Amino acid sequence: MVSILIIIAKENEFVMTNREIIESYIPLAKFIAKISGPRCEVLLHDLSDLEHSIIFLENGNITGRAVGGGITDFALRTVFSKNFNLC
Repeated sequence: MVSILIIIAKENEFVMTNREIIESYIPLAKFIAKISGPRCEVLLHDLSDLEHSIIFLENGNITGRAVGGGITDFALRTVFSKNFNLC
């Protein structure tokens, strides 16, 4: 599954790419990692490349994952399951 964000902009209007939008969440991910402590792994994924989806990682020593790694099958099944609900 590839997520695609299409933005139609007027002339001279600022447009962010998918990657820029995702990267704008890095400060929030850093904050979550800081308040959760060193025993909480925090990842940020870009699902446009599932084999190399990890674009940010804090406390990767917990699972041994690294930036540039892929998303797990468990995470994919969870996110795309009918029962997954953010609210």
